[in-house]
Amino acid sequence: MRGTERTWNVDAVEDGLAAVDGGGEPRAHLPAWLLPPEAREGDVLRVEHTVELDGSVIVRIRLDRAASEQARQQSRELLGRAAETDDGGDLYV
Repeated sequence: MRGTERTWNVDAVEDGLAAVDGGGEPRAHLPAWLLPPEAREGDVLRVEHTVELDGSVIVRIRLDRAASEQARQQSRELLGRAAETDDGGDLYV
């Protein structure tokens, strides 16, 4: 058996599809039913991938609650700092 572990960040869940980013890998889109039922945007997932001796593949996806809360806290802090420095000026596109 050989296996790997990765971290995915849930970027979006919409219309039955989940978009996940995985540490430098391209964004992946997969059916939302593959995620743990309580997973939502902003959550961090631990993904274990194992290839068995017979060639079958086992993928275990679990919600990392501690890492998810830490990521949310970091986002709140970044948004707070951005709000402190925002002068409310015009946006040009």
